[in-house]
Amino acid sequence: MRYIVELEELSAEVLENLKKNSRIRHIFSLIDNTIALETENVERIKELRGVRRVYESGKAKLMLHDALNIIGILDVHNRGFYGDGVWIGVIDSGIDISDPLVSGSIILERDFTSASAALLLSVDDSDKRRTIDAILGTAEDKGFPKWLQGQGLIRPDKALEVILCD
Repeated sequence: MRYIVELEELSAEVLENLKKNSRIRHIFSLIDNTIALETENVERIKELRGVRRVYESGKAKLMLHDALNIIGILDVHNRGFYGDGVWIGVIDSGIDISDPLVSGSIILERDFTSASAALLLSVDDSDKRRTIDAILGTAEDKGFPKWLQGQGLIRPDKALEVILCD
């Protein structure tokens, strides 16, 4: 059975004790002091020093149709655009390129956090906004929804990575 475990502190000692009684599946990087694990003896995990809370991990079901409606892709498809021959540059700092959903489609990845990108990242916010608007305008010309503009979905101040997908 899989569980989410909230810890008082993520230390080597706590991890070693957890490993004796379970299989650690994931250490969360964005949720402090929280891990996912598998165990048949959850009561033993709850008793360990440093364990704050343990709860069963639920299963999430991807509602693809709902997600497509939210981003407006069905409207795009109804206009006859399916992405054939179109390359999209994704600007994001949170894409896990090892995820099977995207790993087979990545053609090029460029990390803009290096010193060589300092010039791009040092331009003022109005220049960044114009750049993002130009990208969105080009996407709109290709049939992608205009409502993306100005919705805060692309944050130039957080744009650290560009991934080109086919």
